[in-house]
Amino acid sequence: MIKLVALDLDGTLLNQNREIPKETKARLIELRNQGIQIVLATGRTFESAKRYYYELGLDTPLIGCNGGVIYQPNRDELIEGAAFTKEDFYRVAAALTELGVFYQYYGLHCIYTKRLDFGIKRWKCENTDLPEKWQMQIRVVEDPLLWTREEYHPIYKILARSSSQEKLDEVARVIEQMEGIDTVSSFTLGLDIGPADCDKGKALEAVGKVLGIQREEMMAMGDNDNDQEMIRYAGIGVAMSDATEAAKAAADYCMDLSDGPGVLQALDRFFQISR
Repeated sequence: MIKLVALDLDGTLLNQNREIPKETKARLIELRNQGIQIVLATGRTFESAKRYYYELGLDTPLIGCNGGVIYQPNRDELIEGAAFTKEDFYRVAAALTELGVFYQYYGLHCIYTKRLDFGIKRWKCENTDLPEKWQMQIRVVEDPLLWTREEYHPIYKILARSSSQEKLDEVARVIEQMEGIDTVSSFTLGLDIGPADCDKGKALEAVGKVLGIQREEMMAMGDNDNDQEMIRYAGIGVAMSDATEAAKAAADYCMDLSDGPGVLQALDRFFQISR
């Protein structure tokens, strides 16, 4: 019996408008009301994931930053957190600066950026239409290296962005030479950088221990490389139709749909919803 459903956000639960499709949302709320634990497991930090958490009315731990954060919002409790050391963050930030690559970086309750570019610019605009509780805290830091030396707060993930995949491949080669630092792709033209040995699979195992749920009682859904460990760990692993090869290889089932409807398709397959 499935007692927990773990869901990636971008490319899985969310559609191309970065919204939870209405029918998928209704089905998840039905499951939640029947006692199924719904867990969001994302590369985002809580700040950029909280709107969806609150929209679904969840009270479960949230897995953020590709497993680097396990956070219980209703108690403001960081259950587990794997942050960069100050020295490691400085090394990565200095390398990205030298390579001339845009990057943003995630604290638990703040998103930092040197300038409003790529998705950060969109998030800043979206804030104006969100309820205050859902709004993201975004801070512009003109000199991240100086900030690190004088003001460093725990950072759980760095996201490098570029319009060139070749440039991101170069970044990955440089960063992967650094001991204790890992990289993974969570979407096209983005590279996630974080402390080594963090992944959604390990985080899902930890959440299972908190909730008293075994891996055989879990379903996990995702679409990208950063989802593969979670998909493989769960008793039922599901990949979206347009998932990466790594995600599909880890999955027990591949859906015919993606971007929200794929989640609904999987829920219809494995749950009988009483109406």
